[in-house]
Amino acid sequence: MPRIVQPDPSLSLYYSFGYGGNGVSSSAWAGRRLAQRIVGQDGAQWDLPIYNSPLPGHLFSPFRRLGQAMLYHWYYLRDEVI
Repeated sequence: MPRIVQPDPSLSLYYSFGYGGNGVSSSAWAGRRLAQRIVGQDGAQWDLPIYNSPLPGHLFSPFRRLGQAMLYHWYYLRDEVI
């Protein structure tokens, strides 16, 4: 799910991410919305979850790199050794 975020309201910093394979059209749309937000255009669109909701956390996120390293070793063994 795309997000357009201002991480710290005291700063004029915004970013967008999460296009999920639809980068060209979504990034153009996000750029337009970011520009509107930066110049201060208010409206009902800013109440949408894409602007105000945090990303969901995942229980095993801290262990992603460990699992990735284990899989790389497994695939190496499977492809080169076994």
